[in-house]
Amino acid sequence: MLGILEINRDITDRQRMIDELGRNAVDLAAADRRKNEFLATLAHELRNPLTPLRNGIHILDMIGGREREAITARDAIKRSIDHMTRLIDDLLDVARITRGHIELRRETTDLGATVKDAVAEFQAMADGGNRKLTVRLPREPLYADADALRLTQVVENLLHNAIKFTDGGGTVEIALTRDGEQAVLKVRDSGIGISRVRGGLGIGLTLVRTLVELHGGTVAVHSDGVGKGSEFVVRLPSVAGPRVGAKTDRAPQSKAQPAALSGHRILIVHDNTDAANSLASLLSLMDNEVRTASDGPEALRVAAEYRPEIILLDIGLPGMNGYDVARALRRDAANGRPLIVAVSGYG
Repeated sequence: MLGILEINRDITDRQRMIDELGRNAVDLAAADRRKNEFLATLAHELRNPLTPLRNGIHILDMIGGREREAITARDAIKRSIDHMTRLIDDLLDVARITRGHIELRRETTDLGATVKDAVAEFQAMADGGNRKLTVRLPREPLYADADALRLTQVVENLLHNAIKFTDGGGTVEIALTRDGEQAVLKVRDSGIGISRVRGGLGIGLTLVRTLVELHGGTVAVHSDGVGKGSEFVVRLPSVAGPRVGAKTDRAPQSKAQPAALSGHRILIVHDNTDAANSLASLLSLMDNEVRTASDGPEALRVAAEYRPEIILLDIGLPGMNGYDVARALRRDAANGRPLIVAVSGYG
């Protein structure tokens, strides 16, 4: 006896679910892209008002009063500007990392030297709040295959976090040790602990975790509770140091003092009037002849009349952007060959 079995299944709901999941994935990717674009734009917009503030402080250092109160006030403003700049740079780096646009420039890095540099940067902040900052380093150099600049960011963010949440009279300790094949960095403070929510955006600690993980390391945090401080522990793979007498690809870097910029004809092209005028005042105090322009067409007109030696050119000009202005300047031989320096807040 021969029979035929026919089975029909309605997959409409399943297909509808698959289509909906696909649309959701597309929407999430678009939302993530918009978020990253927003972070980059936000960082750029936040940098704009910092420029005249920083320029203004440099001007006051040159012509301002030498009374102790004036110097103290200027130093406080500098620290606040540096703090804001660091936060904005961290914000940009988080945006770069989420887009996969960050690249580590690895080399054999002396971790002790990295710690010393960071401590020197934050010693004044600790002293200003009457906090004791102590450092413990190994007798022998400890190395890692790492991006020295990014590791400096890690140490600076951990130090800043510890000092920020430790009251006056408290202590902050940073210690570097070896544990087998690992380098261990510990930052311990006697501050508020981490059982309750700390103020701030947490951008710096997010960046710390991501950068350490990119180096193949780990970050752990411990606190015994409110008012009992906290400890951050970073572990990184250690490597052997450079052989004595071995040739290296990089020549030793020395922190040379920048050459004085004076006696030049300079054109500043920037759509932020305060940024342009404050920089012009600063450069004029350094014995330069300076003019400004606020957009592309004006920059071309002034350049033709003024024949500057140096042009500080904002990339993000409205309408005719900085790239278009640079190309137009180079096309016109009458402008000579001025040095064109790109200026951008996008990082």
